[in-house]
Amino acid sequence: MPNPGTAGALPTDSLEVNRAVIELDCIRLSYSYPAIKGSPAKPVFQNVGIKVYKNELVAIVGPTGAGKSTLLRCLGGFIRANEGHVYLHGQEVLRPSSKLVLIHQSIATFPWMTALDNVKLALTCKKIDEGEAARIAGETLDRVGLGSNKSSYPKELSGGMRQKVAIARAFAASPSILLMDEPFVHLDEISATEMRREIHSLVFNPENTLDGVVLVSHNLNEVVELADRVYVMNGSPATVVDEFRIDLPRPRAWRDSSFLLDVDHLLNDLGTPKTQS
Repeated sequence: MPNPGTAGALPTDSLEVNRAVIELDCIRLSYSYPAIKGSPAKPVFQNVGIKVYKNELVAIVGPTGAGKSTLLRCLGGFIRANEGHVYLHGQEVLRPSSKLVLIHQSIATFPWMTALDNVKLALTCKKIDEGEAARIAGETLDRVGLGSNKSSYPKELSGGMRQKVAIARAFAASPSILLMDEPFVHLDEISATEMRREIHSLVFNPENTLDGVVLVSHNLNEVVELADRVYVMNGSPATVVDEFRIDLPRPRAWRDSSFLLDVDHLLNDLGTPKTQS
């Protein structure tokens, strides 16, 4: 953890005294392979704690195999850990919920459906009529800048626009937390750059219900551009080796010296794995 007074130190301000909107508490997870007789359980991560406060975008980084995506699914209630708890607004998360929405690496749009119908899918479990569902889906597409593309099919949209449809579908479910697993990795660089520039204003639009966002990414430039705080996972089994606050004004420039210093800080964290005894 960074020492008090360093660039990465967390200030003792309202961020720390307010209750987290979502919290992972002392999570431990191991995988076993029952098909292989006598195979021991493989520890993935242990004693991991993460907090997200109101209107924060928190990133999780770590080397390949550190369990970042798995941890994201623990947050969403899709995977139950061996030990520890997940709390959303103080209530334990025991199963998936519409309050926790995951956007995958792949751009998940259905090619035979229009943008509007893709977004309406998020409302199929709600007891609302077709007209109300269409109204909500249309307003959500307006919010992400696709109001004129409601009748377009995915093949008629760019990669960035299709990812916006997926984000709009997430918003339509009125979630509290948005979980994003490498959301820009399959976009071309131009589309990814445009999405990164827009994502903070998209997710924290006052019309949305979001309280916070958790982003998993391998792209450290992307992380420093978007995140308020970063949790660094490393080691075997993986633990949180650093909790780093990004104190740069937005919009953030990749070539700015302070930006590069924060990227270097994260690179140093990732270059010094610690093996747990």
